[in-house]
Amino acid sequence: MGEMGEFEEAATLIMIKSPFVGSILYKLRVLKTSRLTEIAGVDKHGNLYINEERFKKFSLESRAFIVAHEVLHAAFRHAFRGERVESEELFNIAADIIVNEALIDNDFRHRDDLHPLRAHHVTSLIGKSEDEIKRWSVERLYRELLKHAIPYGGGGGGSRPCPNGSGGESTSSGGMGENEKKEKGNGSPPAGSTSTGSEHGKPCGESTRGSGEEWKRLGEERDLTDDFVGEQEGEVIREGDSSLYEGSENELEERWKEVLENAQLAAKMAGREPLGAMLAEINSILKPKVDWRALLRTAVSIGLQKHISTWKRLSRKSDDFPGFQRYGLREVYAIVDTSGSISERELEQFLGEIYGAAKCAKVLVRCFDADVYEKLEVKRPSDAKVIAKKMRGGGGTRITPALKKTLQEMRGGSVVVVMTDGHLFDEEEAKPFFAAIATRGKGVIVTTDKTVDAPGWTQITLSL
Repeated sequence: MGEMGEFEEAATLIMIKSPFVGSILYKLRVLKTSRLTEIAGVDKHGNLYINEERFKKFSLESRAFIVAHEVLHAAFRHAFRGERVESEELFNIAADIIVNEALIDNDFRHRDDLHPLRAHHVTSLIGKSEDEIKRWSVERLYRELLKHAIPYGGGGGGSRPCPNGSGGESTSSGGMGENEKKEKGNGSPPAGSTSTGSEHGKPCGESTRGSGEEWKRLGEERDLTDDFVGEQEGEVIREGDSSLYEGSENELEERWKEVLENAQLAAKMAGREPLGAMLAEINSILKPKVDWRALLRTAVSIGLQKHISTWKRLSRKSDDFPGFQRYGLREVYAIVDTSGSISERELEQFLGEIYGAAKCAKVLVRCFDADVYEKLEVKRPSDAKVIAKKMRGGGGTRITPALKKTLQEMRGGSVVVVMTDGHLFDEEEAKPFFAAIATRGKGVIVTTDKTVDAPGWTQITLSL
C-alpha cells in the first residue's frame, strides 16, 4: 500500500475541523492515480481518487477542503444518485454547490489557490437568492438548474449541459482537465447528434436566465466541478472498510446509512455536530420528512383514541367502579402511488416515510397505478425494506379503486396516508371517497408536486 504525506496531513486537519467528515474518511478506500484529470474525484461505489501531481500543489487548507469535498460526495452517494437523473453533470454541479456550502458552514476554509463552486455563482442563472439556494437539497437545486440548462439527448450518462452551445460528450469516465475544458464550447452539437436540444420551443443554448458565457464559466473557472468519475486504476493509499464495497445494492445502502449515523454520533460525542447545509443533507438521507410521531399524536388528540369502560380493570379510585381500557391507534393505511410518473427518487422517499411510520405503528401498504394491488403488511421498520421488492406499478394513475378498498378495510379511528406526486387522473371521481375516509379517521396526503383536492385531509409537501 502506497503512502502520500500530503494526503495524511489533510486527513489530520479534517479530523480536527470535523469529526463527522474525518470519521467517514477513515472508512473510505482512497487511491492515488495519474489517470485522473481533475484534482480529485469519486465514483459511484464511493472510491476516492486523488491526482497526486495536482493535489500536491495546493496549500494544506485547500487540500483538506478538496478531500472533505470528495468525502461528502461519497458519504451522500452523490455519484450513485447522479446516474439516475437526466443529466449527471448538472447533478454533479448541484451536489458540488451544496457540499461546498456545507463545508463553509462547518468551518472549512481554503486559500486563493482553490476556487470551488458556490451558491452565489448560479443566482443570476436560475433567478434565486443565495440564501434560498443554501437551504435546498441537492435534488431541488438540480431541478432548478435543469430548467435552465437542457442536456443533449435528455438522458443520463454524464451529458454536458448545453446552454453555452457546447457539446454533449460523455464525461463519465473521468474528470476534465483545464485544456480540455477550454477547447469545448465551439457552438456545435456533439458529433453524430441529431437532437436539436429543444424543449418547450427553446433551442438548446437558450437558457431562460443567464448567458451562454455565464454557464460556460461554471466549468472553466471553478475547481472540482467534474469530479463524478468512472472506476480508475491507481495505487491504494487507504484500504477503507471493505464491507462498503461488497454486497447487494440494498445492503450497501444500509451500510452507508450506518456510516452516516455512526459519524454523526462521533461528532456529537466530540461536541462538534454538523451544521447548516451538511446537517440538512444528512437529515434528507437518514430521517423521514414527515414527523410521524407528531402526526399520530395529533390523530389521538382529536378523538381517535378510545377509552372503554370495563370490569376487567377496576377503577383506581374504588373497587366498586369499573376501570377504563384504552384502545390506541393500531395501524396506518399507506396508499402509495407507483404509477409511471413516479421517479425512483420519489419511490425511495415514500419507502423512507413508510420506514418512519413503522417505528410508531403497524403499516398496511397498498400500491396503485391504473390498478390497485394486494395489501402488504409492515409491522416493524425492517419490513419496509422487504416490501420494496414486492411493490408493483408503472401504469396510469387512478386512486379511486385504492380508496374504495381502504374504506372497506379500515377501522374507525385509523390514519390513512396517501403518497403521490399529486397527478391523479380521477381526482373528481375520488373526492367522495376522500371525504368518506376523512369522516372515519385521519387522512393525510404526502405529495412531491401537485396538491390534491381532498376535503378534510391534511396536505404535506415533500421537498426532494
